Amino acid sequence: MRLHLMPRKKISASALQSSIAGHLVPDAVQAHDTVNQFLDSYELSAGVVSNLIAAKKHLQLGVAHCKAAQVIVDFEVEN
Repeated sequence: MRLHLMPRKKISASALQSSIAGHLVPDAVQAHDTVNQFLDSYELSAGVVSNLIAAKKHLQLGVAHCKAAQVIVDFEVEN
């Protein structure tokens, strides 16, 4: 089975910078904050807590990677 992928679109560094800062980083942070809110606010079963803690760790890493990408793009725009 062969998948037909759409060609990737070019994006300027400034548009990417705006998108990462305006959407990607805040969305990742919001997802992390939502998991924390669930853990702090609700009594949950052990299985749910275990999975939310794992999600929290992955989201922390995701936020860090998104912020790193933001720094790289910011550097590219400056130069």
